[in-house]
Amino acid sequence: MSLFEKCLDYVEVTLPNEKIYKVVRGKILRSGNNAIRGVNKNIDENYTINYSPESGINEDIIKII
Repeated sequence: MSLFEKCLDYVEVTLPNEKIYKVVRGKILRSGNNAIRGVNKNIDENYTINYSPESGINEDIIKII
């Protein structure tokens, strides 16, 4: 998400007015969200993700099989 925020920060200072910025902002967010959905769909369809906490480690390890 920080990628979208950074892009929108740059776009905001380069466009001449707020009306144009809002149109571009919508397109950037829609495109980015569609890309995220595509990645999630690909993972769901092609991979099995198992969560297995290892003993002695204070974080979860995600293994993609």
